[in-house]
Amino acid sequence: NNANISQSNALLLDSFGLSNIEIIRNFSEVQKKDKEQYLNKILHDFDANIESFKIIGDSPQCKVNNKWLEITELGDGVGHLISIVSSIFSAAHGYLFIDEIENGVHYTYLKKLWEIIFKVSKEVDCQVFATSHSKECIEAFNLVNAENSGVYIEFYQNLKKGTKEIKYRDSEQLEYALTHQGNYRGE
Repeated sequence: NNANISQSNALLLDSFGLSNIEIIRNFSEVQKKDKEQYLNKILHDFDANIESFKIIGDSPQCKVNNKWLEITELGDGVGHLISIVSSIFSAAHGYLFIDEIENGVHYTYLKKLWEIIFKVSKEVDCQVFATSHSKECIEAFNLVNAENSGVYIEFYQNLKKGTKEIKYRDSEQLEYALTHQGNYRGE
């Protein structure tokens, strides 16, 4: 799942997220930077029921209503968020590639997810590349990306030419495509 792509600080996060062992390894990077409270605030902002996060034994757990629960008990979204944030810390001054970023995250939380990704990646100087086919995820990205600090690139196959091509869209162009039944997912 979380493999080095080259000798640079680059990580890959597939659509299934991280295993407990990988979360523990990445969380150690959060700890080395003394950012446990920062992660706790992010988790609380994402879900107000989450009080804190710890590794207890060999199990990533969140405290909810004064009770420690394994992250698997909280749904896929929380585990995916922890996977993403801890991976961003692990890829500091490097790159993180995330496949199907919205996987496991309820569409109502996608805007929060993008806000967190923009904030944390800027703080630790990590460039994040993410794939998605979800209209809701693309819309959430565009809402959060009002300053165009992120870049939306669409990959598609040009059937007439028989080539694979790339199209860049700024936030205004993407907004137009999203609201006027345009193509925005490589269609």
